[in-house]
Amino acid sequence: MVERLHRQLKNAIGCHRGSTWLDALPVALLGVRNAFKPDIQATAAEVVYGEPLRLPGEFLVPSDAAPAVLEPSEFVEQLRLTMANLRPTPASHYGRRSTFIFKDLASCSHVWVGDDTVRPPFQPSYSGPSAVTARDDRTFTLLIKG
Repeated sequence: MVERLHRQLKNAIGCHRGSTWLDALPVALLGVRNAFKPDIQATAAEVVYGEPLRLPGEFLVPSDAAPAVLEPSEFVEQLRLTMANLRPTPASHYGRRSTFIFKDLASCSHVWVGDDTVRPPFQPSYSGPSAVTARDDRTFTLLIKG
């Protein structure tokens, strides 16, 4: 079974003349994953993901619509417009995050302040206790050394 897959990959990579096997491998694997298997009446991608993969040509033309035959210049213009309208999805959310504060800090009278500087051995990593003079939802005002 493994030899059959290797033979299939080797033949698919061999179809890409002028490119290295490393460049041709993703396209060859995409073809293997989208090849229809008549015995199970589905592709390997449909079995794994529950729906067929979107092929690169289907990004421009929906799969349910019949592809219109375009002149090369019209196709290039449509491709340029499509690519110009693509916008990336933000990878992270830059918003106001809630600050985690221990419940006991809402009512305490004194706190210890962490010191993360480089210190000689056996020096304390916290200073204090320091008196809390004022607090709100995000900040504390401390009385340190008068």
